[in-house]
Amino acid sequence: MALDLWETLSISIMRVEYSVFPAGWSWGPQMGFCDELTYIVKGRGALRRTEETIPFTPGDMVLFRRGLRYSILQDENLPHGSFCVDFSLLGWRNIDLLNAFQLPDCIHLPKGRQREVIEIYKVMIKGFEDYSLTGILETKSAFLRLIALYLKIVEESPASRKIGSIPLPPEYGYPIDKVLAYIDQNLHRRIAMSDLAREAEMSRYHFSRVFRRAVGNSPAAYVRSRRFDLAKQFLLSTQKTISEIALNVGFIDPFHFSHAFHQQEGLSPSAFRTKYRGAGFQR
Repeated sequence: MALDLWETLSISIMRVEYSVFPAGWSWGPQMGFCDELTYIVKGRGALRRTEETIPFTPGDMVLFRRGLRYSILQDENLPHGSFCVDFSLLGWRNIDLLNAFQLPDCIHLPKGRQREVIEIYKVMIKGFEDYSLTGILETKSAFLRLIALYLKIVEESPASRKIGSIPLPPEYGYPIDKVLAYIDQNLHRRIAMSDLAREAEMSRYHFSRVFRRAVGNSPAAYVRSRRFDLAKQFLLSTQKTISEIALNVGFIDPFHFSHAFHQQEGLSPSAFRTKYRGAGFQR
């Protein structure tokens, strides 16, 4: 793979957390709109992708690729605990960088690497919960360390440690990744459905259905949520005025922005800034 694909990285992290579920917990079948890398801390179970069943145990890393349909079944006698991060990792021209690698569904980590992986997840969680520029940078930096370590372990591990072989995601995944990147790059202006459909090279009707299927929300609702995510970053990590922030996230009228923000968050922008600035915003 040409290294220039990695020179312009676009990293989106949607969720980082440690999850606990009771014994016998099950999930799916469900299709994800982003990738997920999970480290199993406790519990045993299996994931099912199409007709293939892949068991997992503590010490395993499991990769869920966007656009593929999965089910999970946990052991009936053991509770489940795992670290997970939901993400999108794109390179030059919004190319999905993980498509360049032949990756297993599940890989068992060497004992010497397990503690290292756990510590990286903890750093990501801490940064993710600190809704500031510093927190964002710490989270993304730790995420790149995790991805680099994961790919290195996959490359160096014998076949006996790997289970399954992930196929390339469905074709529609690439245009949706392009659209998500386009949205994040244009939150300062009006974004029309026709703009997004054109970016995906689909009809508006087909695009709307594909987007909702992939992301789990309508294009308009997703754009709105991303505007408020960016507004919260500005409120907590900059000195911008409310009027400046409104313009930066696509609202011409600051009063309309403040009203919409209050409806979304239950607080006015000023109250939100006062309450959470310097304390770390817990999502």
